[in-house]
Amino acid sequence: MYAEVLTVCFILLCSLVATSFGETRSQLVQCELVSDLRYGLNTGHPTTPIDKVARPSHRKGAQSTKTKFVRSVIREVAGFSAYERRVLELLRNSKDKKARKLTKKRLGTLLRSKRKLEELGNVIQESRRAH
Repeated sequence: MYAEVLTVCFILLCSLVATSFGETRSQLVQCELVSDLRYGLNTGHPTTPIDKVARPSHRKGAQSTKTKFVRSVIREVAGFSAYERRVLELLRNSKDKKARKLTKKRLGTLLRSKRKLEELGNVIQESRRAH
C-alpha cells in the first residue's frame, strides 16, 4: 500500500515537472517506471525494452565501396556515351542551359539531369587538375 502511494506521488511529481517544461504525455510516460500496479498511469508488468534493428530497406541508396569501385572501372573501360560527350562539350563551352535541356530530355527528370550534370562537371574539373 505504501509503495503504491509513493508511486502515485512520483507520477504526480513527474507530471508537474513535465508540464512546467512543456513536455508531452508520451515523453512523460518514458520518464515513468512501470510497476505491477493494477491501476494508475504506469500499470502493467515491468519489461525490458528491445532495441529496434535497422531494416535493410533503410540502407537503400547508400553506395558501398565495392559498388563505387566497380562503377569507376566500368566508366574507365567503357567511357562516355554519345550524349554524355556532347554534354561535356556544351559544359566546356559554358552552355549550361542547353546541357541541362539535353540531359533532361535524355534522362526524363530534372533531378536525374542535375545529378548527371554534377557528375560530368566533376569529370571536367578532374581533367583540368590532371593537366
